[in-house]
Amino acid sequence: MSLFNKNDDNQNIYFVTIVETLKKRVEVKANSEEEAIEKVENAYNKCDIILDEMDFTGVKFKIKKTIENEDNEE
Repeated sequence: MSLFNKNDDNQNIYFVTIVETLKKRVEVKANSEEEAIEKVENAYNKCDIILDEMDFTGVKFKIKKTIENEDNEE
């Protein structure tokens, strides 16, 4: 997705990554930690566990890279 205007030719281009975090605690009975993780992973992969907006815990914005506009001319 690009959010720049063609009229902004003198400005730099920045790539910003948006990271949203969802988190849910699931109770599971198992004989070991490995088995517990496997059960939850399987249930998640089968869409038996679905995270939604109620599980939202935060958002971060990170600059990944900048490019001088003159280096990006075609």
